[in-house]
Amino acid sequence: MPPPGGTIDAIGAARVAGALTGLAATGTTSVEVTDHGIVLHLASGPEVRMGEGTRAGVKIRAALAVLDAMQAAVPTYVDVSVPTNPVAG
Repeated sequence: MPPPGGTIDAIGAARVAGALTGLAATGTTSVEVTDHGIVLHLASGPEVRMGEGTRAGVKIRAALAVLDAMQAAVPTYVDVSVPTNPVAG
C-alpha cells in the first residue's frame, strides 16, 4: 500500500476498479489512499473506507448492502475494512 496521498499501484487499482458494482461503479468520484487504507468517495455523499485493498469484491458488496439498508438516512461513511462487521456513521 502506498503512503497517504500516494498512488495505488496498477494491480491494486485494477483490483478495486474490477470489484466496483452497482452504485459504486456508477457513482465513485475518486479513490484515495489514506493512512488507514483505500477510501472510495461516492457521488451520493458517503465515503467507503475499505482498509487494505484485499477482498475488494466482498467489501464493495458489504458497503452496498449497508447503503441499501440505510436509504432514508445516508451516512457520512461506511467502514468495511472488516467486511463481516461493517460500520456506518
